[in-house]
Amino acid sequence: MDDRRLVILKFGGSILPDRSSLAAVVDECHGILETGRRVIGVVSAYQGLTDRLATQWGLADPATRPDQATALAAGEFQTADDLRQALLDDGVAATVADLAAIGLRADGDPLDATPVGLDETAVDALLDDHPVVVVPGFVALDTDDRLVLLGRGGSDLTAIHLAAHLRPERCELIKNVDGIYSQDPVDGDHDARPFSRIQHEDATAVGDRVIQPKALELARLRRLEFRVRALQSDDGTTVHPGPDELENH
Repeated sequence: MDDRRLVILKFGGSILPDRSSLAAVVDECHGILETGRRVIGVVSAYQGLTDRLATQWGLADPATRPDQATALAAGEFQTADDLRQALLDDGVAATVADLAAIGLRADGDPLDATPVGLDETAVDALLDDHPVVVVPGFVALDTDDRLVLLGRGGSDLTAIHLAAHLRPERCELIKNVDGIYSQDPVDGDHDARPFSRIQHEDATAVGDRVIQPKALELARLRRLEFRVRALQSDDGTTVHPGPDELENH
């Protein structure tokens, strides 16, 4: 397929409290499809689910880390399947990508691995048959086909990794904030201002509150532009390689 007609959308757990929240995600996908583009939707687990699972494993033996990875990944697979069904119910021919089939591989610590592979041809084939391909975020497979996790906030890394390989027209991380701020507005700082555009290096200093640092670093290394925005919003922050300087709203 023509990668210029592809948009990657990552939907974070902070905007997915439960299954009912998927209606807005379906609307986001429809908005892209109506422009003639295809969508890869990367999803996190429902809000709080991974933390609850992690608490259950908090005192586990380190030797069980591969088993922990499988248990903690359950939320992403649930959300992915729920979104697929919600899209199908709305008349969209969606599918959930099989990690092995698309070659989504990672190396390292089973709970904090680094993505290293993707079968771009396999992804393109899925997109040829399905206008929306849903990918569980935060998870990948190691060389032995065991589930591994990409670290806390790893769905960001999934989206950036896919974008680095597929070079879509746009990659957008959709969160519960409307962009990257100069200060954390949650702290009550009245001087906090959202950036419309920010370079990778500067985003590393102020953006790691909302973007996984590993994802930021991969985007910097691959000189990948992406956007951080809220659900159903046209505002947000574009994170880019440079060379222009920071521009506040």
